[in-house]
Amino acid sequence: MSLRLRSIFKVIELDLAPSLMVFTLAAVLGMFKFFCSALMVLTLIGAGLICCGYYKEDEKNVKIGRIMIVCCTLMVFLVILISTEDIGTAIRNPTE
Repeated sequence: MSLRLRSIFKVIELDLAPSLMVFTLAAVLGMFKFFCSALMVLTLIGAGLICCGYYKEDEKNVKIGRIMIVCCTLMVFLVILISTEDIGTAIRNPTE
């Protein structure tokens, strides 16, 4: 297997899998709107940076890509958390 293909599989398996799980959760809960889709694009750009960093052995690109992925994943998780709390409040207090 080529080095480029191995680096892509490594990024998907180690760096991108938790983010994809959070994005899937957002889609299942119906909260995948424009903001989440923009964060998904930034996450994929970060994954591309990590792939390039692994292929060219550039640790700076790997670090920047990982920071991008973590920040985007945390923001999507916060969107899920805030929206879920709003839904729970609406269910508990339907008169407000």
